[in-house]
Order: sequence, then C-alpha cells, then structure tokens
Amino acid sequence: MRTFPYVSLLASLLLALSCTTTKPAVSPPPPPSPDVTETETRNLDTMTVTPEANGVIEEEDIAAAPDSIPTQRAPRALAFNRVSDLLHTKLEVRFDWAQEMVIGKATLRLRPVFSPVRSVVLDAKGLDFKSITNPAGKELKYSYDDEKQKVTIELDQTYARGEDFTVVLDYTAIPHEGGTAGGAITSDKGLFFHQPTGRGRQ
Repeated sequence: MRTFPYVSLLASLLLALSCTTTKPAVSPPPPPSPDVTETETRNLDTMTVTPEANGVIEEEDIAAAPDSIPTQRAPRALAFNRVSDLLHTKLEVRFDWAQEMVIGKATLRLRPVFSPVRSVVLDAKGLDFKSITNPAGKELKYSYDDEKQKVTIELDQTYARGEDFTVVLDYTAIPHEGGTAGGAITSDKGLFFHQPTGRGRQ
C-alpha cells in the first residue's frame, strides 16, 4: 500500500491551516491611576437626646448656677524678706537661780544673701543687752524697738554677698517677766525655772 504520499499531504494541510489561524492578543490591565481615591461608605449610629433618657434642666438649677467662674487665684502670702543667712551660733549661758535670770553671750556668724548689708535685724524678745560688739571687741551701735521684740545692729562696715560677718551679743533675760502665760507647750517664754530655790519640794 502506498500511504506515505497521503500522510504527507494531510500534514501539509494541517500546517497551512495552523499558520493562517488568527489569535486575539491579550494586553495586561492598566495600572491604577494615582489620582483615583477609593471611598468607603459606612452607616453610623445616630444618638438621640430625649428628656426621658437624659433628664430635664429645671429653672431652679439654672438659677443656682454661678454667673461667672473666677479666673484669679487668691493672693499668696509674701515670703519673709531674708537679708542674711545665719551660718553658725555659739551660745554661752549661766543662770542666776535666785532671780531666775539667764546670763548669756551669743556669737553669731552671718552672710548676706544677695545685696550688700550695712546692718542686721535680729529677733531679741525680752533681752537686756550689756553690749553688742564685733569679734575684736569693737562696740557696735544698735537700737531696740519699743516692744523689745527686735534689735537692729549697725555693722562696722558694709559686707558684700559672700562675705561673712560676726556679731557678739552680751545679754541677760528674765523669762518669767515676758512672754504669754501658760505651760511649757503653750507659752512663748522659751525657758522655765522649775523650783529654782528648792521651794515646794517634799
């Protein structure tokens, strides 16, 4: 049998048909435009305000409300004007038991805080001064207020910030003649003589 020529002819026809068939071209999808904004839509809950659920503001409540809210704070108490720092105190005391008297000598070393100082004011309630001097023994002028609460001492020179100065106070005091009445807790006498002469002892 001669089948070879027919097989060759059939293969040639199939090849010709495959070459003449048109295939559609498929292009990739275009990239998304940067100017396009995607919008998402959601349904939000709605809040309803009703007198039954939230209450009713009465006229009395409106009348009781303050007309204005204060915007200023109460003034603060001013701090004590500290002119000099007390750095060291040396206290020498002895007692006159019969007169219930304190005989003392106080040596105070101080230093100006900011501004130069020419004088210093000290609390000195109920003290009687024999003398006020510098460490070398030079007398310093001083003045006592009428109520004998504070003493103002004129220094021997002006002392600048950072310069120490010393004053020596020689004094006596009788505590029971000054201060308020009361016991040791409530009184401001500072010192109590308890049965100094032995009176009242068992």
